[in-house]
Amino acid sequence: MEREDPLHREILEEHARSPLFQGKLEKFSHTGIWQSEKTGNTCKVELVRSESTIETVSYTHLTLPTICSV
Repeated sequence: MEREDPLHREILEEHARSPLFQGKLEKFSHTGIWQSEKTGNTCKVELVRSESTIETVSYTHLTLPTICSV
């Protein structure tokens, strides 16, 4: 079994306390589904792109995060 990196755990716990970019965009140019290989959590990612720049990005969970108590 792979040992978990303490820094990775710290980042996950901080994100669980204060998620960035969470929510749905009213209008978006691209969308996709992402699944974590480590936890199996799935989320939908939406973004607004203009030319070669990502203007806005957002995500919503499709499965509940598997984080220990935070």
